[in-house]
Amino acid sequence: MTLPSNNVDAIDLASVALFLLLGVVGFLGLAVAQVGMFSAWALFFFGGLVTVGATVLSWRLRHKLLPKPISTSRHELIGVILLLMIAAFSFARPAEYVVGGGDAGVYVNWAADIARNGALLPSDPLTAQLSVEHYDGFLRAQPPTTETDYLRFPGFYLSETEQGQLIPQFYPLQAISLAVAYSVADVWGALFMTPLWGVLGVWAFYLFARLFLRWPLAFLTSLLLIVTPLQLYFARYPTAELLTQYLIWSGLWGFTRYTTSTQLRPLWGLTAGLAIGMVFLARIDALPVLLLPAAWAIYLTVARKWRQEEAWFWIPFLGVFAYAVFHAFW
Repeated sequence: MTLPSNNVDAIDLASVALFLLLGVVGFLGLAVAQVGMFSAWALFFFGGLVTVGATVLSWRLRHKLLPKPISTSRHELIGVILLLMIAAFSFARPAEYVVGGGDAGVYVNWAADIARNGALLPSDPLTAQLSVEHYDGFLRAQPPTTETDYLRFPGFYLSETEQGQLIPQFYPLQAISLAVAYSVADVWGALFMTPLWGVLGVWAFYLFARLFLRWPLAFLTSLLLIVTPLQLYFARYPTAELLTQYLIWSGLWGFTRYTTSTQLRPLWGLTAGLAIGMVFLARIDALPVLLLPAAWAIYLTVARKWRQEEAWFWIPFLGVFAYAVFHAFW
């Protein structure tokens, strides 16, 4: 095992560019869905503009940002391609889970509703016509300890403030990603989105592993991750676990780069802050992840190393985390 290198190569730059594009588009998709204006094609257009703009800017500033030459081993590139192909082949057949009371059915149906109607919260016209005094006869009453009184479908609660509005059980980032895929290729698109998150999760794990290990060992550890039963299961099951995996490993990779590198620290801080913050838009119960920024804040305070450049990590992290907390009460 070696300490993380300060060098940045083409794999690093391509990976951080991909993550920031997915992160910005995902965050924007959630924001516009919250105001009832979701459109996958508008997100694609915006993502294309961001990609072109970032590419042109990076090319013009390449000598100032990276004064040292960037080189990537040809053998590692071949290994990376092979690793992603193995992951894609292993995860390629998604579970056709579109109905039922399980978590996967909630995500897929919620995503379809977002793609069709453009709003984050589904509406049920039939329930909207039902008078409150008839709820007990047609809806399942909830225990007194729950926030809502009635359940419309498994995983969909009935709003007490908006007539006929349904509140899904889960946090929305996975549903937003499935809605984008659903807009492109209908149900099969939504089902194949989770295997794609599985491939990206393996990729993010590889990026983190190669900080400490030579690339052949990082390749081997990532290969072992692919064949673990839990990875194979959740890469085919359309819930938020593999999206969360991608965000966590991307956050750990970016955070390690941010705290050990002297090159591109603002970029690594932005990557780490956005990734760690967005974990809580996928799963609000991922509270152990907060230990990382908490420990970093304690270190900066005790060592008296708070600097202005720390804002590159803390502003995106706290902003996205606050948005996730807002969703708990919205």
